[in-house]
Amino acid sequence: MDKEVFKQFPVFKTDRLIIRPFVLEDYESFIAWHRGDIVYYMDGLHYFEDGDLETYLRLFLKNVPRMFQTKESIIWCIAEKSTNKSIGKIELCKYDFNAETAQIHYCLAKEARGNGYMSEAVNCILNWAFHTLEANRIYTYVSAENAASANVLKKNGFILEGVMREASVNKYTIDGQEIKITKNDASMAVYKKLQNICIYGCLKREFHCKV
Repeated sequence: MDKEVFKQFPVFKTDRLIIRPFVLEDYESFIAWHRGDIVYYMDGLHYFEDGDLETYLRLFLKNVPRMFQTKESIIWCIAEKSTNKSIGKIELCKYDFNAETAQIHYCLAKEARGNGYMSEAVNCILNWAFHTLEANRIYTYVSAENAASANVLKKNGFILEGVMREASVNKYTIDGQEIKITKNDASMAVYKKLQNICIYGCLKREFHCKV
């Protein structure tokens, strides 16, 4: 893979989206959709309390640029082109420059779903990953219950490679509040649910750009 692409943060425009860095002005819209649903949760990102501007600034305006420079991760804001309003995020991370692989994560505001936005964003990032970054394989992990996310992947050439049985625990309530489960808290145990995790992968030769 080409490490030279990490010299300048990549920005993209599709038919309906701008895929760009998060900025201070995204804070209000980000908090609104970040706190509004649990399905989106992305590994590695912090849980935000209402009004927690400090954590937002530390993550998106300090840590994200640093992780880009150190080639750890690229986290983009997904924004509607017509309004430039933040409606989601997408990440490419865990680069293996020898095997030429990387992992993708994404999430979208609940009110923006059902419009093909995420499929459009994933296709754009895959096109960059395969043809500019020069990756050979992009992969991700998805809950077996998350059919919508699986459909996004399948539309973009991903293939189900395997299922890890009871590999994850759903630890969030439906209102987005994290549940702290302890051995002595039997009342919370009802919310603990083991989940199967599906592994999806896409090879460069299987990908077709649509944006």
